[in-house]
Amino acid sequence: MNNNKNIRTSLKDKIIQVGPNSEGKLPPQVIELEESVLGGIMLDSSAMGVAIEILKPESFYKDAHLTIYKAMYRLYAKSEPIDLLTVTQELRESGELDHVGGAYYVTQLTTRLTSAANIEFHARIVQEKYLQRSLIKISNESIRGAYEDDVDVFDLIEKHENDIFHLTRDNFSKKESKIGELYLQKLKDIENKKEGEIEGIATGTIIDSVTLGWKKQELIILAARPGMGKTAMVLGWAKNIGIDQNIPVMIYSLEMGELALMSRLMAQVSDIPLRYLINNDVRGVLFEKLMYDLPIVKKAPLYIDDQGGLTVMQLRSKVRRHISQYGIQMIIVDYLQKMRGSNKGQNREQEINEIVSGLKNIAKEFDIPVIALSQLSRDVERRGSKTPELADLRESGSIEQEADSVIFLYRPEYYKLTEDSNGVPIEEGDTEITWAKNRNGPLDTVIQKWIGEYTKFVDKQIHIEETQYVSAEYTPPKSNRIEPPETTNNQTINDDLPF
Repeated sequence: MNNNKNIRTSLKDKIIQVGPNSEGKLPPQVIELEESVLGGIMLDSSAMGVAIEILKPESFYKDAHLTIYKAMYRLYAKSEPIDLLTVTQELRESGELDHVGGAYYVTQLTTRLTSAANIEFHARIVQEKYLQRSLIKISNESIRGAYEDDVDVFDLIEKHENDIFHLTRDNFSKKESKIGELYLQKLKDIENKKEGEIEGIATGTIIDSVTLGWKKQELIILAARPGMGKTAMVLGWAKNIGIDQNIPVMIYSLEMGELALMSRLMAQVSDIPLRYLINNDVRGVLFEKLMYDLPIVKKAPLYIDDQGGLTVMQLRSKVRRHISQYGIQMIIVDYLQKMRGSNKGQNREQEINEIVSGLKNIAKEFDIPVIALSQLSRDVERRGSKTPELADLRESGSIEQEADSVIFLYRPEYYKLTEDSNGVPIEEGDTEITWAKNRNGPLDTVIQKWIGEYTKFVDKQIHIEETQYVSAEYTPPKSNRIEPPETTNNQTINDDLPF
């Protein structure tokens, strides 16, 4: 027993010692190239424009080089020339000249090369070594934390992911594109598009007449006061996209549990009153209806994740994994005010700013549309007119700034209103869907009908017939669906079903 303990202790010590200084190894570095980069900038000040796109002060391994580069950065920011004399003077004024080795050392840097022709190549090698050092540091911190008994492993994983994310985000820039190539690509897209085809992901509703489908890299904000039906509306979109079009969609529900969402989805799919589904009071013909819809729903690439209190980093990690696992092409976040910021010291406005900016980055990074629900402030309730405005967006102006589309949901009957401001009667269930911001289309308003019994919205022009489900009169629709087995009121679903 003691021998095993000794073995474990020995192994632990060995693993912990793995790091930048293990076995006498120095951290990755290229001092000579750091000197050539700094010397090249002083020989040709225009080279600073090249270096600044690649290197940050912390990219330099030698502390003196870091200090000299900072001095160059300050001169560049002031649009002053960068040469041997100006850099030396800047260091002298900041009291850092002796720290870097005096004027002699600065002078020596200019003797390392005769021109700045290869400065970009040298700078990229310096940056590569910095990334290696950073990766070693992050990994060592994770290893040390993993051996601590009082460390929450999930917090440790989140921190590791966060550190890696910032490392990649801050140090890898997207290559620029030539305008002519983009022009040709756009021509090809136009040529290949079929007549009447919607470019983005269609919702299957009148909303597509304004959006022409949700586009990749878009952040769409659907905002309303509580009780207006935000969740019901996006569930309808998810149903049409996932079930009808077979496009994978992930719903991140931070407020409502997965079974509660499932009840609302079943009500929409099968046109069964929600109150029956919530109470599991579905019998006879209504149960048969659910059975007929089961094969279609079961095959649908529609997924729900109901983990609450997500940070942007946690969401980003989930999205990456879910795209890999399920091929997700669109995500829905319900709702953004339920998310948390990464820094506990932030005020709520700063937190929301971080969250909204993070959602937009997720849309761009993974090349998918992101739909996020948002609450409106109580200012709506205090006004005579209850129509939402951009100023009503709760807790942050960054929502308006970052979003590609801001859509307001407004049901006048919620406020017991029977006519609009012009005295025109409002029909029961009429719902205004208004674009307050739309980068890729017009600012418009469309009307849908709210069917409260089934918690869904339908296009107003569609004639809705209320169906009475009576066992003696019910006839299953003729379709390619799998016929269910005969059921009784007491029969339960089991794994022996043929679907």
